[in-house]
Amino acid sequence: MSSFWSELKRRNVFKVAATYAIVSWIALQVADTVFPALNVPPWVLSLLTVLLLLGFPIALLLAWAFELTPDGIKPTTAVSIEHSIRPQTGQRLNYVMTAGLALLLIVVVLDKYVFEPPATTATAALAVGGAGTPDKSIAVLPFVNLSSDQEQEYFSDGLSEEILNQLAQIDELRVTARTSSFSFKGRNEDLRVVGQQLNVRHLLEGSVRKAGNQLRITAQLIDAADGSHVWSRTFDRELNDVFAIQEEIAMAVSDTLSVALDVGTMARTRGGTTNLDAYDKYLRARAFDRQRGSSADLVQAAQYYREAVALDPAFVRAWSDLYLELTSWQIYVPDRVAEARREQEAIHARLRELAPTSPFTITIEANQLLEAHRWAEAERALAAAVTAGADFRQDITSVDTVFYLNTGRLGEATARTRRRWETDPLSLNASYGWQIMLLLTGRTDEGEAEYVRSQSIAGEHGLVDGFALLRMLARPNVDPAAIRAQIELANRGGSNIAAFTQVLAGKFDDREAALASLRAAFTDSETQTANSMLWLSFFADHFGDTDLTLAALRRAYVDLGGTNIGMMWRPYRGAVRSDARFKDILREVGLVDYYRSSGNWGDYCQPLSGSEDFECR
Repeated sequence: MSSFWSELKRRNVFKVAATYAIVSWIALQVADTVFPALNVPPWVLSLLTVLLLLGFPIALLLAWAFELTPDGIKPTTAVSIEHSIRPQTGQRLNYVMTAGLALLLIVVVLDKYVFEPPATTATAALAVGGAGTPDKSIAVLPFVNLSSDQEQEYFSDGLSEEILNQLAQIDELRVTARTSSFSFKGRNEDLRVVGQQLNVRHLLEGSVRKAGNQLRITAQLIDAADGSHVWSRTFDRELNDVFAIQEEIAMAVSDTLSVALDVGTMARTRGGTTNLDAYDKYLRARAFDRQRGSSADLVQAAQYYREAVALDPAFVRAWSDLYLELTSWQIYVPDRVAEARREQEAIHARLRELAPTSPFTITIEANQLLEAHRWAEAERALAAAVTAGADFRQDITSVDTVFYLNTGRLGEATARTRRRWETDPLSLNASYGWQIMLLLTGRTDEGEAEYVRSQSIAGEHGLVDGFALLRMLARPNVDPAAIRAQIELANRGGSNIAAFTQVLAGKFDDREAALASLRAAFTDSETQTANSMLWLSFFADHFGDTDLTLAALRRAYVDLGGTNIGMMWRPYRGAVRSDARFKDILREVGLVDYYRSSGNWGDYCQPLSGSEDFECR
């Protein structure tokens, strides 16, 4: 045996093995770095790995059987030991191994410290908040439309969203919201970078090819840590199998990640349909709803929802989304608000008849109860909606969060908003919601940092810039020039504070002049809306007029029926919440009765022992 090992050493078999392994490893590292940039299909790297593994025993066999001589390659048995140059060949292999090890070290260092994608601000923000990347986390990227008709893109987007919605039902799986995952649509990004930016361990991507009644869907589950494929599936079916395919893909993901998913077709879960034509109209409506480039998009979305329910009158989800679409008309289609309200009443009646226990129906009713300040009934309706299957986790402005905000239960509202922000890091709406919570809970420095981060997120920044102004007004000793600059920025972005631009023009350095203008605006017919009065209260508090602040709050919430009562719990520069007039507002909007009946006084008020009175801090 010792002579055999000696012969292996003499024939440089060990050195060939080591050199082959080093060179192969370097080749794989370079390929793994370069291939994604060249759009090389992932299977090519897998093929290269297999070929290198197959070549290893062949290289050893050749090293044993043949020898390199000055006259060329000859069989080992044909070369005498006296004429062999294997020692010189072995020395050359030593040089190659040394150089290879040095190059391997360089590749590892470059990959770790140079080519490693830097953490994005979104990921950094989440890391600061203590959120890591859990193994059971996933983002569903928009499936690519490979159909000859590019207008079929709404179908591939809709299918991706439906799979996302199925996975979002899993309590133990963190699913990135649609806004963030769809922000990578059309972008050729390294999947490892995508995983970092979305703070997820897994990615689901794929493609859709639709031709007549034939459908081919390919789905791949990616490990975002290294960009490797966990599995890939192709489905060749008829179009009417699309609902079953959605289930199969979601089930395959849940099985792989070892999480439980009890899925059903759209007809069995979440008030859906199995009518393909109605489903097609629904997807078209969703596409226009997401687009929202103009009021015409909202009108077109509503029309497609109407066509969907005309084809399937039992399509509860389409009825519910039509109701919500018409709600947006109050802002974006103001000349048709009366028409929208009448249609909403009819839809509500239809839903109560069609599906009185549906989470959609109950959620709509909970929202109506909130607007009517019927807090106890709204709380019961929200609990019933959750029992019926409502899932508020994907909606940053969901009814449950609004309820907790309005009733002063900011701790519960903050926890919900943070979870949604973490699962939708590239959503401007999610960032805006999180900035609201940071202000309301007095974390203004964190709010400012999130505002800076949000500047790089795509979308209309008017609301976010306007809220940055509110955060600025809550700070002491702010430079008036900075306030004027922020007002101009918010106005350019389409914020709703334009009415105060002229009212306060040039008066931020003169407190008395500013307050005189605000008092005049308080009685101006142009500012008699709940939102204008709310902004007036912000400015009045900034300039230290508690009387005007409380008068504006009362006008906004009691006289004009403002619904965003949660903003009452913001930090004030003056002693507003401890004032008896603040407590009167709480009584007028029904909160005190709710507090006494529920026993839950929120985070800022509490009953006084041995008295019918209460205090707020």
